[in-house]
This record gives sequence, structure tokens and C-alpha cells, in this order.
Amino acid sequence: MITVVIIGMVLFLLATVMAARSIRSLNQVVVQRSWERALHVAETGIHRTLYELVNDQTYNTGEVLPASFGSAQEEEDWVREAAEDNAVVATPQGQYQVVKPANDTVAYAVGFVPDN
Repeated sequence: MITVVIIGMVLFLLATVMAARSIRSLNQVVVQRSWERALHVAETGIHRTLYELVNDQTYNTGEVLPASFGSAQEEEDWVREAAEDNAVVATPQGQYQVVKPANDTVAYAVGFVPDN
């Protein structure tokens, strides 16, 4: 009888650990999918910017790119701050904002997707 109870407890603990890991993996998949969707929406913004540049080579959103950034995080922070002043463009998949500095050939886009 004691052996059956111990085996039952071990099986219950294994099932609990497996369920917890499955839930954690599912949450990671949801976050990854959301990130990928936001990336696709941002790419839509880049494609739209390229289209604008084909039609008008002087197209820009008015920002001036700093001479340099200390890190990739500093660059990302600048882009996010600059994008806040630009128009939000809605697509069926989400929204994006574009930053095309007047003093450089680079273009940035920030994508947003709804949380479901």
C-alpha cells in the first residue's frame, strides 16, 4: 500500500512538472509569435518607405540622426522616441511608425500588434 502511494505521488509530481513546463513553453511561443508579427508589420513600414523613396528621393520624416550611438540600445531608444512624433499607420495585422532621418540613408520602423 505504501509503495502504491509513493508511486502515485511521484507520478503526480512528474505530471505537475510537465504541465508547468508546457504552460511556460506555450507562453514563450505566444510571445515569440507576437514579436514575429510586430516584425512583419514593421517590415511593411520599411517597404512603404522604400516605395516613397522611389517616388521622391528626398523623402524623410524630419528627424536628424545623431552622429553616433554608444550602443544598439541607445539607437533603439532614439528610434522609439523619434517614432512617437510620427503618424501611426494601421494595417490589418497591426500598426507601424516610420523614422526616416533627413541626414542619412537609413530608415527605421516600429511595429505594434494587438494583444489577444
